[in-house]
Amino acid sequence: MGAIGILLKKLEDGGCALGLFNRADTPQTEVFTHLGRIGLIGAQHVRDLWRQQDLADVKEKIEVTVPPHGVVLHKFTAVE
Repeated sequence: MGAIGILLKKLEDGGCALGLFNRADTPQTEVFTHLGRIGLIGAQHVRDLWRQQDLADVKEKIEVTVPPHGVVLHKFTAVE
């Protein structure tokens, strides 16, 4: 079992929530290079739900760093 746990949840508003959980004592970086493989087709708005701030839009790739024993929760919504 790796240091990062990943949960993906489709949302009623058409968006998608992606949670990453770090079980390690050091920061871990996860790179998703083909977002379409997890159902995120086309350009996506990204919102950090813990910090309540919008991040840069992404199209096919996103890199997420999770602090030691931390959690990152992002919401993806298709760009219209």
